[in-house]
Amino acid sequence: MTTLMEDLAPKIIFWVFAALMLGSALIVVAGKNLVRSAFALLATFFSVAAFYVMLGADFLAGAAAA
Repeated sequence: MTTLMEDLAPKIIFWVFAALMLGSALIVVAGKNLVRSAFALLATFFSVAAFYVMLGADFLAGAAAA
């Protein structure tokens, strides 16, 4: 029997990274400051890499973060 935390933790991690990815992608598109947009793009890449890790595609996660 699994506990509630084991079922809930991946969902919480998914939604946190989804919100981070969408927010940082909006900053990349709508941002006027180039440096802030570049850092937001890095956050978007790391969020995509986190999704790949959650899917078990470690090689793609490394390629997305590099």
